[in-house]
Amino acid sequence: MAGAEILSIDNKPASELIKNFSDEWPSDGYNQTYKIARLNLNDFPSRYYFTYGLKEQLTFTIKQHGSIKTCKLSVINRPKPKSDANGVITSSYYILSSQRTAYIKVAGFVTASDPFVDLFRTIKEQGVKYVVIDLRNNMGGDLVQMGKLFGHLINKPTYFYKTKIGDLNNAQKTTAKLLDYGDKTPILPDSNHFDGKVYVMINGVSFSAAALLAANLQVNLAVLVGEETGEAAMAVLPG
Repeated sequence: MAGAEILSIDNKPASELIKNFSDEWPSDGYNQTYKIARLNLNDFPSRYYFTYGLKEQLTFTIKQHGSIKTCKLSVINRPKPKSDANGVITSSYYILSSQRTAYIKVAGFVTASDPFVDLFRTIKEQGVKYVVIDLRNNMGGDLVQMGKLFGHLINKPTYFYKTKIGDLNNAQKTTAKLLDYGDKTPILPDSNHFDGKVYVMINGVSFSAAALLAANLQVNLAVLVGEETGEAAMAVLPG
């Protein structure tokens, strides 16, 4: 529902909810930046739960294209996320078997290891049809680990980077790691690569390697959900 405005949740006006929840966080004088950031950084669901308790269903009143609509959303009691087998605490996941959906939270790319191998093997074994990759607030990190996640989502050898003319053989401008992983040679699909529908959640804090990954997945591989990414430190991602 792109462009929709939430007017109320369970007959509680949105303005009232925002004021009540934001009053719980400190601010410097009249500055509202931190309060708004806290609400946008996934704190709204927890505030709603602690204030009103767990609901099986929520009723939203929204305004879209000049008309007001009401919709009901069922609440999924999601299982506790499992840490990956390689102990990379910035990645976690869970699989909703009844929905045939896997949710993967990637908060950062911290090493050159591949913490996703066992997960995608399980996804294939369980016949998962949908994968949601959450890159929100991911500030990037190791390009090799990012490329390995990309390899789990492609079904043919795919180039990842484009290097400017004159930089390709310049070790100071293009590192060997870049040349060998997705630039000079394509990234290869993993043997248990996923062939179903992929959704990628992004926001303005999806930066650097995370923004590069989202940009590449957008090309015939995934549907992006959220707001424009925060660009990349050493790349241009127009649009």
